Amino acid sequence: MAITVFDVFLSNIENLEDAYFLDQAIRLKCDYGYYDCKENNGKLIISASHWPEDLLLANEKAIHKFLNDLEKRWAIDKGLSISASYDFEEANRKD
Repeated sequence: MAITVFDVFLSNIENLEDAYFLDQAIRLKCDYGYYDCKENNGKLIISASHWPEDLLLANEKAIHKFLNDLEKRWAIDKGLSISASYDFEEANRKD
């Protein structure tokens, strides 16, 4: 069974890499990192081994809202995407 309470899933994200993998799975609508993404009639169902239930994003509006909430919590600076934040952190880690 899939649920739609975004905060349940957002609170289980442990770090920027986790947020980035989830962001990419949703944006690309495919499996990414340790997230599995299935599309069915415009709905996305996201699952992960560390989540007890699946996340249901029922339409484009829900997808946009979830990605926006994810970015608010995990982007390094306002206006910076999760992808750019992740790339920045990775570059700093290599230095």
